Amino acid sequence: MWDHHGSGREKKNSPDEVASEIADRLDRVTWSEKHHVVVLVPELEQWLWHCESALAAHCSIPAETLSLWVGQRASQLKTDVTTLKEKQPKELFEYIMRERLHRTVSPRDFEEIGKRGSVKTLMRCTSFSAVITQLRGWYPRTAPTSP
Repeated sequence: MWDHHGSGREKKNSPDEVASEIADRLDRVTWSEKHHVVVLVPELEQWLWHCESALAAHCSIPAETLSLWVGQRASQLKTDVTTLKEKQPKELFEYIMRERLHRTVSPRDFEEIGKRGSVKTLMRCTSFSAVITQLRGWYPRTAPTSP
């Protein structure tokens, strides 16, 4: 998985170009045809905004309060909520955590939100769906064998 935003490549190459380059590099070493590249556009934090109820629960705030804060932030930045979530998911998460909740962001936040998130809901996110689909292809469910 490759976070496109902040990689230093987002202004030089499209996500598809980066994915192709990474795949070519893996093919040249021992990973030939044993990999799958997913470029997260703009970055992994986009997944948070596909499970807002889990985010609100983790933050111990009502979903309505989270929506209000997101709407206010979009107004401040003179954009709409959907664009803000799609284009600046990390910055929006940091705004909620730091400016609204006065908390630092830690890896534990992602762990706890992930525990509350719904795979079904996250499957609506293109990059999450691509990762899960590939993993299911590599590790298909099989019926348990009896002794």
